[in-house]
Amino acid sequence: MLSEDAKLVIDFVEECRSQLTIKDELHYKLEDMYSTLYHLQDLLKDDKEKTEVFLKLETLVIETLNLTKDTYFEYGDNFAQVRESKFFKCIKEA
Repeated sequence: MLSEDAKLVIDFVEECRSQLTIKDELHYKLEDMYSTLYHLQDLLKDDKEKTEVFLKLETLVIETLNLTKDTYFEYGDNFAQVRESKFFKCIKEA
């Protein structure tokens, strides 16, 4: 589970992305992905069943991306804590 500080950092980065103050490789890949998704949505708009499948896929893609960001941020946070604990353990042993 992400700490409140970690959530704040993620929210800050997401806000910077939404305001276009951060335009990195991820920004351009997401832009391309959404453009392709919306193009596909337009192609499927006349078929209700296909549109429903598209909407489910779109939701899954977005949820997966958000979960991936949170998960890897949490891994990084946990790594930093482990490294800090190991550092202080080495100091105490010295």
